[in-house]
Amino acid sequence: MAVLERIVEIFGGTMPEVSWAGLVTTVIALAAALVMCFLGYRLLKVFVALNGLGVGAVIGILIGGKISESAVVTLILVIVFAVGFFLISFLIYKAGIFILTGFTVFTLLMTLLPRFKLPLDPRLIALIAAVVIGIISVIAVRPLTILVTAFAGGFMAAAEALELLEATVALPAFVGIIGGVVLMIIGAVVQFKTTKDKKQKKKRK
Repeated sequence: MAVLERIVEIFGGTMPEVSWAGLVTTVIALAAALVMCFLGYRLLKVFVALNGLGVGAVIGILIGGKISESAVVTLILVIVFAVGFFLISFLIYKAGIFILTGFTVFTLLMTLLPRFKLPLDPRLIALIAAVVIGIISVIAVRPLTILVTAFAGGFMAAAEALELLEATVALPAFVGIIGGVVLMIIGAVVQFKTTKDKKQKKKRK
C-alpha cells in the first residue's frame, strides 16, 4: 500500500481511502514484491502484464482525481486504463518490457532524487533515465530485467514490511534502506544463478 500511495503522490494525485483494504493490500504488495525480487525474470511475462495493469490503474486514479470528485467515475477510469495498458503490455511484449523497466526506474528515482539538491529538475532526470533504461532493457532483456526487478522488488518489499512492523514497533528509516539493499543483492544473485538467457537456450537446442 505504501508503494502505490507513493507512486500516486509522485504524479500529484491522492489515493482514495478504503479503510478495510489497508492491511490486506500491504500484505499482498509485500508478497508480490518478494516474488518480483526473486523471480522477476522467470515470471517476466506475468510482471509485464501486471505492471501494465498497475500503470493503467495509476493513470486512471490521477485522471479521475483531476476531472471528478466521484469515486464511481474514478473507478471506471481505473478499470478502463488498467485493462487497456494490460492488453498493450501483454500483446506487445517489447512495449511491455519498456513500460515495466521504464516506469519502475522513474518511480524509484522520483522517490530518491527529491531528497538531494540537484541542478536539474528531478522529474526530468528520472524521465531521461527511465527512457534510456527502458530502451536498453528491450535490447538486453535478461540482465536489465533482473537488475530492475531485484532492485524494485527488494525496496518495495522492505517498504511494505516496514509499514507492517510500524504497527507494533517504531523503526528508523535506514532500516528499510538496508533491508532493501540486502534483498536487492540476494534477489539479483538468485535470479542470475537460476535463469539462463533465452537466446542461449535456443542455440543449445
